[in-house]
Amino acid sequence: MGSGCTFDAIEELTNVAEETHRCFFYEQFCRWGERVYPVHINMPDSPVTVRHVLGLYKRRGFPGCVGSVDCVHIVWDKCPAGILSACKGKGNVPTLVFEFVCSHTRKIMSVSQFFWGTVNDNVIAMADEAFSELRDEDSFLNGLVWHSN
Repeated sequence: MGSGCTFDAIEELTNVAEETHRCFFYEQFCRWGERVYPVHINMPDSPVTVRHVLGLYKRRGFPGCVGSVDCVHIVWDKCPAGILSACKGKGNVPTLVFEFVCSHTRKIMSVSQFFWGTVNDNVIAMADEAFSELRDEDSFLNGLVWHSN
């Protein structure tokens, strides 16, 4: 599937029904991400954890930092013609954009929903749930103040 092979071609190669392959692929790969995301990708969720992360960054010269944020553009070769102009950014190729938050230990703490390739990183940051959660955490963290630039 990763090389662009169709379910029809896989059926011919394996003599197993196309629909069986489609259901297997969806269950094993698409549903898999939904199951493991909450286990492996999460923001610090308690005052103790947040203070620990803040302390690690403070010792490295970044007081108040909880993680590093960046947007990643993924090229979308089969972008539908109707949304092509919304997906073509500065590279003039259609892309989907995801925002990632990771810790200094390279642990992925958040991945946003996808955005069209022309959407600015600042707009994505304002729409990202991870930033909203950090802004609303003041009462949860007993007075720790969060800032996002």
